[in-house]
Amino acid sequence: MKSRADVEAFRHILLPPRSEQDFEKVKFSHREASLLADKYNLALLFLHGAGLSGAVQTFGPAALCEFTITEPEMIEAYLKIDHRFNMKCHEIALDLGVDIVRRNGFYECCDFFSPAMLERFLGKSLAEEIQLTHDAGAVIGYTLLTGIMPMLDNLDRLDFDCIICPGYILYRRRWPQDQLQTWSAQELLDRAERYDPYALGQAGRGPQGDPPGFRGVWKGRSNHHPVFVEQGGLPWANVLAMIDEWQKLR
Repeated sequence: MKSRADVEAFRHILLPPRSEQDFEKVKFSHREASLLADKYNLALLFLHGAGLSGAVQTFGPAALCEFTITEPEMIEAYLKIDHRFNMKCHEIALDLGVDIVRRNGFYECCDFFSPAMLERFLGKSLAEEIQLTHDAGAVIGYTLLTGIMPMLDNLDRLDFDCIICPGYILYRRRWPQDQLQTWSAQELLDRAERYDPYALGQAGRGPQGDPPGFRGVWKGRSNHHPVFVEQGGLPWANVLAMIDEWQKLR
């Protein structure tokens, strides 16, 4: 994208499911996931959202950084379209009964933007997505990449249940104080070649064997989901061992 006209055209491209055929595809995917979730007593995760990460791809990194300074209103118009799309898709997923929403932020960090820019462009829309999720009785995690230290105050003002970054989860401990804490699972889940229920269980419990502060948040090492996921190449016995441990912590 290079101009406001491009952004206006984007309004007619980025559209949520509308036709009966669209909804049937969504319902089919939900049914398939629900069968596995019911079988293993697992939570359902809905992964969605692009925001400024989508803008990095559509405008290009260098152009976007320049436009946030020279044409901030154009970026706001783009993000308004993206937010409308996110809210509608979240509503559909929550109506279907997902347990966890993972909002993909990724490049929405201080590698590209200042904390003030992030607050201007994303503060209100992220708060609305969080509120929508919590009102439906679900929880929401936020994926980021690097460059998060300067924006910790921004994150603390938002009521995300956890922040997912490569290598660790930053989550909101609900007791005894509402403050940000970190938890990182050991990489044993990836390395283990043999079925060892105790070792895998300890990996799932985090430091000193303590469970994560948020009930039901798990880490998939391959793409950092806030819920336990099976990975290609991982021994199935290890997957079942981790599921068993997760059920003990619920």
